[in-house]
Amino acid sequence: MSADVARLRASVDERVVYIHEKVRRIRIYHLKKYGIIHCDISNYENYTMCELVEEFCEVVPCCFRNYDELADNFEHNFKRCNANMVQLRADLLTPPAATLQARMAHIVHGYFLGLPWIG
Repeated sequence: MSADVARLRASVDERVVYIHEKVRRIRIYHLKKYGIIHCDISNYENYTMCELVEEFCEVVPCCFRNYDELADNFEHNFKRCNANMVQLRADLLTPPAATLQARMAHIVHGYFLGLPWIG
């Protein structure tokens, strides 16, 4: 029984890594089209998620430095990273408001919430 559980976990882990690696390279337009993102993506349709996170990190001091660090945080410490992103989105909406950055944060956050390895 234990060997079956280990094999199943390994299979799920491999599938998750495959999906994660494939999804991170496609355009945000496709992420919206396939239902991974459910928010307004206007002006960011042709970015990849890695490019969007890189641009976001250039203008907003936050709890992560790049896409891989954020992905690692979400995968290994989901509750804390999710809470940090919720707080960051709220902070960007308070005066002086950074509405463009808040929208970018919404896209990034929604993407990570929609990835299959989260839930």
